[in-house]
Amino acid sequence: MTEPQPSTAPQETLAFPGILPDEQTAEKIVRITTEKGDIVFELLPKEGPKAASNFVYLATKNYYDSLIFHRVESWVLQGGDPTGTGMGGPGYRFEDDPVSLSYEKGIVAMANAGPNTNGSQFFIMK
Repeated sequence: MTEPQPSTAPQETLAFPGILPDEQTAEKIVRITTEKGDIVFELLPKEGPKAASNFVYLATKNYYDSLIFHRVESWVLQGGDPTGTGMGGPGYRFEDDPVSLSYEKGIVAMANAGPNTNGSQFFIMK
């Protein structure tokens, strides 16, 4: 297994965008292309308006391009860290959305270090 490499993407000052208008987040399908195939999921801005807005914002900035999944377990994938260590983020944090869905297979959610510490990392339940 290769060691995680930091992103070579140009550094830009980023700030949490707040909750974006519905037309920017509704019915958004995300496609993540990996060496092992594509991962496709739909954002659910009604259930997670802050998380969906943040994901759209970072994706439009090409923030996630070339990043790795730094955590690959039998039950979860975790990515979105530009350092590839599990410790990095976009340079800001935002509050949690209320949790209304269970963490079942296929769910994508924000990974964080505790309450209200969301940034760019996310996980996918396997």
